[in-house]
Amino acid sequence: NALNDARASGQVQVVWLKADPGLLATRLDAEPGDRPSLTGLSPAEEIANICADRAEAYQAIADHSLDVGNMSIEAIITKILAMK
Repeated sequence: NALNDARASGQVQVVWLKADPGLLATRLDAEPGDRPSLTGLSPAEEIANICADRAEAYQAIADHSLDVGNMSIEAIITKILAMK
């Protein structure tokens, strides 16, 4: 596929931005918007389940992972730019 070809040629790197599901749920609660539930569960349960379900796939494709937690956007960018 195109992503794997680009990775193999050194054109791109994939960075998995990780955050605790509880933190993600708190952020959604603060600005709920109009995001519909995908599963009928509470946002916190849904986020935890989705994160758990996708972790293996994200880890498999990631060249790097970064726990962004409460990092500022500027700090995240700085860390990503420092990755090789």
